Parts: sequence; structure tokens; C-alpha cells
Amino acid sequence: MNENSLIKDIGRSYIVSSVLPAGLFIALGVIFYQDFIFSSIINEATISNLSVGLVVFLLTVAIMWIGFALFSMVNWTVRLYEGYYLPGPLSGLLLFLFYRRAHRRKTKNIQKVIKANREFPPDRQETIAKYYDQAWADYGDVELSVPIREEDLLPSKLGNVLRASEQYSAKYGLTAGINLWTRLAVLLPPEMANSLEEKNNNMMFLLNSSLLAYAHGLIAIVISIAHYSTKSRDIFMNHLVLAAVCFFAGYSLYIMSVPVAKTMGLLIRSSFDLYRFDLLEQLNYSIPTTLSQERKLWLKVSDFIVTAGNLGWLPLEFEYNLHHKYLPEHPRNKKSSSKSSKVKKI
Repeated sequence: MNENSLIKDIGRSYIVSSVLPAGLFIALGVIFYQDFIFSSIINEATISNLSVGLVVFLLTVAIMWIGFALFSMVNWTVRLYEGYYLPGPLSGLLLFLFYRRAHRRKTKNIQKVIKANREFPPDRQETIAKYYDQAWADYGDVELSVPIREEDLLPSKLGNVLRASEQYSAKYGLTAGINLWTRLAVLLPPEMANSLEEKNNNMMFLLNSSLLAYAHGLIAIVISIAHYSTKSRDIFMNHLVLAAVCFFAGYSLYIMSVPVAKTMGLLIRSSFDLYRFDLLEQLNYSIPTTLSQERKLWLKVSDFIVTAGNLGWLPLEFEYNLHHKYLPEHPRNKKSSSKSSKVKKI
């Protein structure tokens, strides 16, 4: 692998999403805590023994190490901001205060139309005619931000945006959306893959910067507590204010990542819309001719990918679309074999 290829394959994601936030974290740390570092950790004798080159080397190693750590724990970071690691009671409280009531308000018209279509009341047509237009508009707005079903809500804005994009493929019957996405992603054309990578890098840059801003806030609190019982009350107050600023910056960076996640979610939806049949061809399944057939096929494929049919939910009989290269008796292969035999005779 040449240098340009290395920068292209690793550099764009690693540097943009991880190294830049790590470099900013180290630089701000040196600025914020230089008095504490030089008074409590490093003495004058140590400073005199350090050369500029060694200091630069140590800072570079620290930046690269933190950057690699951030790059390696990307899944953990995303799930953290999605709200998966919140304690149950806190998660339930956040859902109740900020998401469930808002979700019911936003989907009120949608639920009325869905209920009318499901239960067929006497005034079904009147109900649909009354609420359909507004429900249609609400659907397009809500579906980008949250899952339509209330029971699928997560206790964070980012979590709901990403979960809504994950569930989009279920419209076609791809209930194993995440598992099938890893297979679809390698089939995307360069333009789509580059756009997805760019948005993902932007989102991870903001999330990693937010995470490190929170880390600065915690460090500032520790330093302020260490000086609380001393006469250095100025240091205590300064670092307490610094902690508040860092926590505010961390939350602001997190909020900035939500619109980026929405754009990435649109690209994920478009990928399933445009290229899911390419995935079927690579899996060697026949292309369905109707939406009903497609949903049944994807349900079987999803069940097979996740459970291999061991739960016995669906009969796993597939109609394969065998390529002629796999069939020795295919006319094309007969022609090619006859040509090769003639060549051998000559």
C-alpha cells in the first residue's frame, strides 16, 4: 500500500473524526491547566531536562494515542450518545419528560388515520379525508427525527434519529436492517459511499469533540475540588467556571451532530431504495416482481441472516437466481468449452 492509498483509506476517517478532536483536547489542556501542571506535576528540574523535540514527540504520541482510542471505540461513543448506557430509571424519566408526550402530539393525526385503516369504523372515510393531508405532512417530518412507533423511542435526540434511519428498510421487509446494511455498504458506488463517509466523519468529529469537552469539564471539577480546602479560592472558582463552559460546549457539540445524523440517515434510506436489488443479486436470490413478493423475500433473508431459520418463524425456501457461470450445461458455457476444445485440437 503506497502513501497516498494509506492517507485515502485511513487518513480521512481517522484524522478528521479522531485525531483533530484529540489534538484540540491536548492543546486546550495545555492552555487551561498549565499553572496546575507546572506547579503540581512538573518541577523546574524536570523542565530543564526536557528538550523541545522531546516535548513535541510526547505531545504527538499523546494525540495519536487518544485519536486511535477514539477511533477504536466509535461504536461505544455512538451508543453512549444514543442513550443505551443510561440507567433504566433515568432513561424512563427522560423518555417521559422530553419524548413520549412530544411524540404523541406530533403523531396524533398519523395515529388517527392508521387507526381508521386498521379498525374500519363507520366514519372511516370521513376520518381519513379529514386528517390525511396533515398526517401525510407530519409523517414526512416525524419519520426523519423519531421512530413512528412510540415503543421504539430512545432517551436522546441522536438515538431517535439513528433508530428512525435504521428502521426505514423494514418498509421493504428488511427486518435485519443493520445486519444487511454491512453487506449493502460494500456494494455502494463510490459517490454514495464517499457521501456517507463524509457525513459519518462529520458526526463523529462532533461527538468525539463533545466527549472530550465533557472530559475537560470533569478534569476542571477535580482540580477545583483539590483547591477547595486551600487558600487558592481563585483557582477553585476559575476551574468551576471552566467546567461549566466545557459542559455547555460538550452539549452544544452534541446538538450540532443531530442535523448531520439526519442527513446521513437520508443517505442510508436512499441506499436501500436504490441498491437493495444489487444486494439481492450478490446474495444470488431472484429479483421479485412485486412489492408483496419483495417483502416476503426480505423477511426470509432477514430471518436467515439472523437466526438461520432456527426459530422456525418462516419456511426458508429461496428461489435462487443462478448465474450461468455456475451452470456447466448453460448454452454460453457450452460454446466457451467447445471453443476451448477446438483450440486444444489445433
